Amino acid sequence: MKVCKQCKAVLINQRWIPSKHLRNVVYILCPTCKKEEKIKVQKSLISTVFLDGEFVKHHQKYSLALIYRIEKQVRKTETSSRIIEVNLNPAQNGMVIKTNQPKLAIEIAKQFKRRYRGKIMFWSTGSGGVIVQWITPPGYANPVELNAENSPAFAA
Repeated sequence: MKVCKQCKAVLINQRWIPSKHLRNVVYILCPTCKKEEKIKVQKSLISTVFLDGEFVKHHQKYSLALIYRIEKQVRKTETSSRIIEVNLNPAQNGMVIKTNQPKLAIEIAKQFKRRYRGKIMFWSTGSGGVIVQWITPPGYANPVELNAENSPAFAA
């Protein structure tokens, strides 16, 4: 059985499938992790999402939970989609998410817009990546959804 060193995905019937419980394996790099290594060298291929600073400042825990849940959902159909890094920008009170697939970057922004309203802006990097920015509307700092104990951001 072949397993990726970084993400622990398993090669079964010529498809890379995420897995957690592994025994008797040969570790190699899957195509997605090879692509990530290449992307780290070629920064222009990365897709980036910028999230509004004020909203993220007040709702950082909910934002991170939602981001990783969206990644998990997108990986069900696009197994090569991954979040490369998440940076909190204290100078601007914002969050910057770097992904290896434009589809994941766009989906993160769309889900934030769907849940918390706001505005989305898209730019192409010209080399296959996108830059997406999500901004909350003025005066919208406390959505009702975040006050609930069973927030959808934490749903499995």
